[in-house]
Amino acid sequence: MGRLSEKSSTISKLRDAIVGDDTSGLPFYLRFKIASAAAVPLAIIAAICSLLSSYINESSPSKGEHTLLPHLLVNGSGSSMMANTYWRSLASFSAYLQQQQSPYVLDSSFLAAGSGVGRSDFFNAFGLFGATDSDVSASDLKYFLPDDGSGYSNVTKYIDPRAPAHLGALLFPTMAGALAVIHNVPWIARLEAIQELNPGLPLPAAQIKLIGRGDSSGSTQIFTSYLAKYSSKFKSLVGASSLPKWPSSTILGNTASELIYVSSNIKYSLTYAPMEAVSQAKSIGQNPQIASLYNSKRKITAPGDMQSIISAMDTAALEAPFSRHSYLNIYDIAAVDAYPIALMSFILIRENYFYFSPGSQYECDRIKAMVYFWYFLFTDASIVKDNLAQGWVPVTGDMLNDNMKLLELVTCNRKSIMQDLNTDFQRKEYYANS
Repeated sequence: MGRLSEKSSTISKLRDAIVGDDTSGLPFYLRFKIASAAAVPLAIIAAICSLLSSYINESSPSKGEHTLLPHLLVNGSGSSMMANTYWRSLASFSAYLQQQQSPYVLDSSFLAAGSGVGRSDFFNAFGLFGATDSDVSASDLKYFLPDDGSGYSNVTKYIDPRAPAHLGALLFPTMAGALAVIHNVPWIARLEAIQELNPGLPLPAAQIKLIGRGDSSGSTQIFTSYLAKYSSKFKSLVGASSLPKWPSSTILGNTASELIYVSSNIKYSLTYAPMEAVSQAKSIGQNPQIASLYNSKRKITAPGDMQSIISAMDTAALEAPFSRHSYLNIYDIAAVDAYPIALMSFILIRENYFYFSPGSQYECDRIKAMVYFWYFLFTDASIVKDNLAQGWVPVTGDMLNDNMKLLELVTCNRKSIMQDLNTDFQRKEYYANS
């Protein structure tokens, strides 16, 4: 009964925080009085001050001394496919903040544990964001506020009991890439379907070995969805899933790099991996063989062609309306130049963050730093260039505009994060030009 009453109390606080109070204009949780801290004996304070005075020169700091800045943790987990990209981008953002003499130091943490873990960690409030290459479940979709604004009339309906201190979720794409089909086949292996297409060609009696992901993976979701679309047998036996029912003969690995490495050492094998993993494999001396594929328009396309990814993404975006749940598939798009197994990666963040305890400004500063990072990822030219070099195409056009609208929805304790950031940008520009 105690736990139920705690949850009810938290939901009540959230409802009051959203709706507010007509008499004071302040959220319910801001009207709590903080109990006075126990007094520290003056003798101890005096002793500490005396000790510190022997080490600290209280005059103006000399050249080379720095004011101690607060550290803000921005943490998340999920897509192993995007891990190197997010690690690299977070490091670049941290360096940028330091260059701009930011009033805080960024501490970032991204756990590459797979899309399934990223979604679970996010909805259980283990991090500020979750990275996923596949969609949320139907049961999680109900915690996204309606796009018509009607959700605020009954916020309790949209409160996730796993994280009752927050309201609403947002999902949006970060970038797109190609899922390459990788083979180690010295010559075409004898498969019945291939033999039927080549009746006069002698084929070796070798069985192709499939190497697949053994964990929940967004790239597996896209790969199996594409195959299931064209093979009813594959759809019924294996399925289109981030964790499919692989045949018992399948060799399993848990990262894209592992799949490539295993395939390079097993003749007559076939696997799949994002192009960034292919580039990384080549950088350490491996030589994965990449297949070109016919698309739905019967045109041969290559996964290394960035224009084929842009074509798939732009075509899919044409019919995609603005949504808090901005998930869309870009595989097998009916465009002349589109690569058929293109994919997108997505980020989950909260729409409304609420903190009911003292020190909540620190938490809101963390949210602000996180939102600033995604803004930086989408708009900084050097980051875009670096990611393109690794095989990732940034969102552009209408898709980028929608992402910016979603960032503008984010609040912490009823205060707009992007409005706060825009004030900072304007202030910085004013002093830079004065």
